[in-house]
Amino acid sequence: VEDEIVFLNRSAIDILQGNTSQDLLGKSFLNFFCMELQKENLFKNNPVEGKMKCLDASIIDVELRTIDISYQGERGKLTVFRNISERKRFESQINQIEKMEAIGQLAGGIAHDFNNQLAGIMGYADLLLYELKDEEHRFYADMIVQIGKRSAKLTQQLLAFARKGKNLSKPVN
Repeated sequence: VEDEIVFLNRSAIDILQGNTSQDLLGKSFLNFFCMELQKENLFKNNPVEGKMKCLDASIIDVELRTIDISYQGERGKLTVFRNISERKRFESQINQIEKMEAIGQLAGGIAHDFNNQLAGIMGYADLLLYELKDEEHRFYADMIVQIGKRSAKLTQQLLAFARKGKNLSKPVN
């Protein structure tokens, strides 16, 4: 078989969860390598990242390199792979952090712009409340002011999120 495993070192046996090389010898290497590449491309491109299915059915991320060799008088491939699952998990965490930072920047920009709009609304509502004498209309203007204050608190929470909680509030004269 062209992709038959004929030799494994102890590390390969351990990574593939075998007890001995007898668990793996004679099997097709491609049975372990779960990749959506054609067989020809798998052994042409170096290095290749993909997934391997171990004997215990777990899936690990691997980096694969192949070299053409002569083994016991026959042409073959020396395939070296290493488990990169930990690196992939770390990269995924970094990507998640970068996404959260982008969301924080977006939230901060929106909150800042909204806060500017809200200041105008609240300012005019305060002026209206000051000028109105009719109780019913004063009630409506007061409601606008109260809703504006609640919206301002929500905006401050968004800004705090965007600043990663680094928000200092203190009274000024």
